[in-house]
This record gives sequence, C-alpha cells and structure tokens, in this order.
Amino acid sequence: MLCLAVPADGSLVAAGDREGNLTVAGPDGALRWQKQLGEGIHGLTVSRDGSRLVVGSKDCRLRMFSGDGELEWEQLLGKSIWSLAMDPSGNHLVAGTGDSVALFTDGGIMVWEHETSRAMVGVGIAHSATKVVACGDELLFCLGKDGGLQWQQRRDDSLWDAAISADGERVLLGGWDRSVHCLDGSGADRWNHLTGGYVRSVTVLDDGGALAGSHDGQLYRLSAEGELQDSRRPGGEITAIGAAEGLALVAVGTGSEVVAYALDTPTTAALPQQATESNAEPMFGFGMFGTPAPDTSGLEPATSMSGGATSTPRAGEGGEFREFAHEVVQGDVRNYLRLGNIAWKEGRLARALEHYQRATEVEPAEPRAWHNLAVCRYYLALKSNPDDVDGAVTQAFEPLRTANRSDTQYEPALNTLEYFAQLLELDSD
Repeated sequence: MLCLAVPADGSLVAAGDREGNLTVAGPDGALRWQKQLGEGIHGLTVSRDGSRLVVGSKDCRLRMFSGDGELEWEQLLGKSIWSLAMDPSGNHLVAGTGDSVALFTDGGIMVWEHETSRAMVGVGIAHSATKVVACGDELLFCLGKDGGLQWQQRRDDSLWDAAISADGERVLLGGWDRSVHCLDGSGADRWNHLTGGYVRSVTVLDDGGALAGSHDGQLYRLSAEGELQDSRRPGGEITAIGAAEGLALVAVGTGSEVVAYALDTPTTAALPQQATESNAEPMFGFGMFGTPAPDTSGLEPATSMSGGATSTPRAGEGGEFREFAHEVVQGDVRNYLRLGNIAWKEGRLARALEHYQRATEVEPAEPRAWHNLAVCRYYLALKSNPDDVDGAVTQAFEPLRTANRSDTQYEPALNTLEYFAQLLELDSD
C-alpha cells in the first residue's frame, strides 16, 4: 500500500497501491468498491464525513469520487502527483507534484502553484488553507494561503512525509533519519522521537500528539511532548497510516495489506526492543523481514599497524572512527569492510559505499565487498527515487553477479538476489 485515508467519522478506509488500485472498505474491513486507475496511486485524501475522496496518481490526473465511488470531476495536471491532503473544512486540497506544491478548491480549480524543482512526497494543510507544508529530499516548505513562502528549511536528511495541525501551530516530519520531528508553526524544533527505522508516514492528532509508521514495522503513538504512549506491530514495513477522530479506527498499511486498530484508550507502551551486539539490527531497520543488509560475518577485531588490537573506536566528526581509520592496515580488505559497516550502522550510506568500493579494489575476490557494495547501491538509488524499485535493483545487480561468481555459491548474494526476484515478481531461478 502506498497511501491510506480514513475520515474523521471512521466510516470507511481507502487505500491506493503501486498498481493503481483504489480500494474502499467499511470500518469492518468489508469491501465496498474498487477501481483500477492505471498507474500507481501516491496521493489519497478524504473529507471528514467520508462523502468525498480525492486521488492523485502517476498518470498526472487528480480525481474526486463520491463516497459511493462515482466520479465527480477529473483534472489533468500534466505532472505526476506524489501526495495529497484536504483541509479540515473540506474546501481546499493541496497536492505535491513532481516539481511543485499546488492549492486547489474542492472543485478542482487551481488557486496557486509554488515551484520546488523536486518531487513533493509529503504535504499537509491547516484549516482554511492558512498554512501549507510540503517536503521533498531534504527541503521543507511552509506556504501561506496566497502561496507565498513563509519559511523554508534544509533538514539533515531526506524527508518522507509532513503533516500540520488544524491551527497551523504544530508540524510533524518523518524521514530517513529514523525520527519523528515536531516543529512549531514558525519552524522551530520542539522535540524528536527516535524509532528503529526510517519514518514513512506521520499524522497529527487532535490532542497535539502524533501517529507515525516506521520501516521497523512499528506504529508509534506519541504524546504532545513526544513521549511514547502506545505501539503496535502489524508486520512488515509500515508505508501509510490513516486515523479517525478519537482514534477509534486507525488503519495501517504495509507492503501488501491493511491492518486496523482501535487506539482510543492508550495503553502503557513498552519501548521498542533495543538492539544489542548479539541481535543488532542494521541501520534504518534494513535487513529486517528478509530485506537486504551488508554481510558482517567473519570480521575479527581490527589490527593496528603494530599488529596489536586497536583501542575502542571513537566517533569523529562526520562519521568515521578517526583513530580506527588511522590505524588500520591499509592493505587488509577486512578493515575496509569494517569501516563500511561502521558507516552503514551510523546511517551514512554514501560513505559506506566508498569503503565497500575500496574493499573491492583491494581484494576483487572478496564476495562480501561486492555484496555490501550492491546493498548500498540499492538503498542509495531507492533513497533518491523511492518509486523506482526496478532502477534500484538494476544498480545492485552487477556487483551481486560478481559476488556470486560461477566458481562459488555465496549465500548472502543468493538471498539478496532471491529477495529482488520476489520484489519484481520474477521467477526465483
């Protein structure tokens, strides 16, 4: 599922997927109607009473349907739609496109458009469109009702989603840094809450709190101060969430299904299990649920130039453990693998790729180097364009073939190739 929408009254659940299927079910999960719109649905929003659904997709069309599935109007925008939101009054829509953010009336008439030169993968709108927020890559925009830029920020890492409270005084962000961020209406940071994976979907709650879905497979309910109140694990990466007023119905989308919860009575939440050395999870939750991760097997403690074990590494500016990097044996491929693993765990994919690339040059016959290089290429490509799974797999394929040479059978590479085959719905052979 790429997107979900639940009206305030909880009367239905609407879902859009990568194949362009728009599915609407009742609060009990029973199918009401379904339409095939041709291409992937990335934007979906619904009025508070569930009587109107607005859909945006890669076919560059903005459509409004009645709650019964009748098409009310359709607009051809000439550019793909990546995100959608409707203001609480139901009179305005905001759409994130491939290179802009645009405000529309509920009749589909464009009011203004602000060019961004990048895809806006997350948008939010306050009551009566007094404020609009939109995000793409590392950039966050806040616009006024007339489309004028109120403020803009460059965040530390790429963003997946943005939401804003009805009064415009609370902004939520989720992205690749694994955190839920809360800002005030002027863009100043209030708090952040670290999860176990990148955060793909955020929702502002009426009490000032937040719902967030993470790649670690966990749904987080946070208080207005950012404290964990409740958590659920539906299984699989969470790609979208939608919630009714009062949280009597919360829909959570994973890769292939929608799971519903009632969260109207907060539980005393247990914090997500912290990783230890024996069960450490890769950065951003990658490697969970069978997804690819670097092969870190067989790497004994690093040796120094004098042949002794190195001291405990110390984190340096910008990532690497500088003392460790200074002391490694430059010709030992294992040290470049270790440095790559350190950068990976810190969330710096580009730096990890540099070390794995160097490892392939030092020892071209080392399969771990080629496999780990392939994994980094895959996630960097996916980070650059989350919708281009085929392109990300293509970036990884050649290093994987090198890792799994004809004269050997390297199990991690075979597992990663099998994962890609399943992802692309290919024959595993």
